[in-house]
Amino acid sequence: MKPLISVRELRKGWPGLLLLDRVAFDIHPGDKIGLVGQNGAGKTTLLKILTGLERIDYGDIASRPGLKVGWLEQYQTADSDETVEDSLSESDYSGSLKKECRAIEERMADPGFYESADYVATMERYNSLQSEAAKFSGAGILDRARILLEKLGARSIGMGSRICDLSGGERRKVALAKVLVAAGSMDLLLLDEPMNHLDIDAIEWLEEFICDYQGTAIVVSHDRYMLDDTVFRIFEIEATRLRVYEGDYTDYAEQKELRLAIMKRARDRFDKEEARQKAIILKLRGRNRFDAQIRNKLFRMAKMERPEDPELKKRLLKVRFAHAREGGRWAVTASGLSKSFGDRTLFDDVGFEIEHGWRVGLIGPNGCGKTTLLRMIVGEEPVSGGTLELSKVASVGYFDQGHLSLEPGNNLLDELHRVDETMAEEDQKGLLGRYGFKGDAVYSKVGKLSGGERARLAILKLVLSPCSILVLDEPTNHLDLFSRDAVEKAVNTYQGTVIAASHDRYFLDRTCDHMMAMYGGHVRSFPGNYTQYRSIVAREDEEDSKKAEGGPAYYVVRKGYTDWETRTRYVQGQRLRLEPDELRRHRWALETRHLVREGE
Repeated sequence: MKPLISVRELRKGWPGLLLLDRVAFDIHPGDKIGLVGQNGAGKTTLLKILTGLERIDYGDIASRPGLKVGWLEQYQTADSDETVEDSLSESDYSGSLKKECRAIEERMADPGFYESADYVATMERYNSLQSEAAKFSGAGILDRARILLEKLGARSIGMGSRICDLSGGERRKVALAKVLVAAGSMDLLLLDEPMNHLDIDAIEWLEEFICDYQGTAIVVSHDRYMLDDTVFRIFEIEATRLRVYEGDYTDYAEQKELRLAIMKRARDRFDKEEARQKAIILKLRGRNRFDAQIRNKLFRMAKMERPEDPELKKRLLKVRFAHAREGGRWAVTASGLSKSFGDRTLFDDVGFEIEHGWRVGLIGPNGCGKTTLLRMIVGEEPVSGGTLELSKVASVGYFDQGHLSLEPGNNLLDELHRVDETMAEEDQKGLLGRYGFKGDAVYSKVGKLSGGERARLAILKLVLSPCSILVLDEPTNHLDLFSRDAVEKAVNTYQGTVIAASHDRYFLDRTCDHMMAMYGGHVRSFPGNYTQYRSIVAREDEEDSKKAEGGPAYYVVRKGYTDWETRTRYVQGQRLRLEPDELRRHRWALETRHLVREGE
């Protein structure tokens, strides 16, 4: 099968920085590709090259003629006065269709056009453009966009709202809906961090959308479960090169570990042989420093190709949270807790107990009050009603997702000085270097840092502050896969209490032993990690179904979907006979009307 895109010997860089070198790959129809790499490796640049927005320095890119590409940028910074309705009804693709139509209509105004050699072909193209443009006109496109916004957790965004009045997260969801509403007409979707600002329910819905999408997709993401569930090829950018791995994220991680082990053996053999040759040369020099054998051996050593150092490939963020002593059984207790803002009540009559040493994951949809509850725990937000108490000897460390603890006008050294005034500048520079801030970067202003850089700096400040309770609000946001792994290991080795709000299911599974779920203004506590919490909820749903259903029933698949528990694919029109206890596995499909009871 001919590739959609073929790339050979691609090189891209800027003065003093080579980003991509000798990059080669093929993208085939139907591919689902995960693009991974450390922050700053060149992932976004590569997507811009594929869209034609960025020129290459050297190499060849061959694309299938007429290739239609939908692209979601990583950041939505446009401060437009247009309304959400105008933005959604005028996608980049529909805009290009109308522009081409207008160009043909201008030619149609010239009487000579009807006698031209390309008249028939041009009119056929015009009719095709009109037919395609009709799909993006009228109320139908807006209805589909509204449904998409609802699925993405943005049902509160009004169609008449101006883009410039929306928050960054809301703009992001509008931009994603704008791409997805036109996805059916695209050959290739390029999605740069599509999970940003989405809660867990929206993330899982988007996973299903990508799986069901019939075209080709390249997804830049640090969500490891999403990469496991949606892609079957991984492109990794590392040290200017791109390597292709077949399989999902788990397959990629295993293959990479094997490759690094092979590299280490090759490096060990090289070091051993190099040491042997040097010993021989020293022995020969003791006899005759001008011996021709010495020159030959030195020449051969210079020709030996030094293998890559696998330890350089595995350098991670070095994180270790300092633990302060604590006493008593309970770290945090709440009874009859409520929080209101004016007439709006976020939650009411909430009660929970967190023992010292527990690692608690706090989950719930965006806007339910997770960040507010964390701010109440650390004392930055007052309690509206009830009681919230911390251990009398507790010392709290707080990582806020907005990094508001950082002063934008300070440089990095100033920020560390705020934590420890006695630390010498050389020690500060050494610590910052371990967190990826090298050379003159330590004098950079905080306000100029990227989201990932601010996250690393905030984590470093937290590391320098011993505490008995760690309160983390989206600690893996903006971090690449390798830094997320380091944070997870640090949380797992920390001896104190952890309370972490997160939409990163992989993080919640690897670090948490208790879950607190916030839904509908209430909080429920569960033992175990995120997957165990989902199992408990599924069993409860199953019991509810058994009470409601007396026996088996027939269901019809309205839209194809995948049961990820059994890896079974269900196609449109398929008829299923399901027992009440089987409905648990189809809960998502039933809720989204992918699966309906026969006769409904």
